[in-house]
Amino acid sequence: MTLIAVFAAAGFALAMVGLYGVVALSVSNRRREIGVRMALGAQTSDVMRMILGEGLGMAVAGIAAGLVGAYLASRLLASLPYGISSTNAEVYGSRQRSS
Repeated sequence: MTLIAVFAAAGFALAMVGLYGVVALSVSNRRREIGVRMALGAQTSDVMRMILGEGLGMAVAGIAAGLVGAYLASRLLASLPYGISSTNAEVYGSRQRSS
């Protein structure tokens, strides 16, 4: 279980670094647009909301794609778990309970 937790943490860290890289590239490519928006009177909070909203949208899309992929993979691996349904929501949303 510890090994799974370590791999999960590493995957999460890699996902966060990747999301940061994509958002940073997007901001870098849109520097002039952001400058024009600020020159025309946009508040800093408005620009931050726009950028963070795009990052949040990418994160939500990634989570949705991951859940769909997990559901499809569970269909392929349905014969492996014993005593639980392969699409049990508790499996996706909680930690394993010790006996």
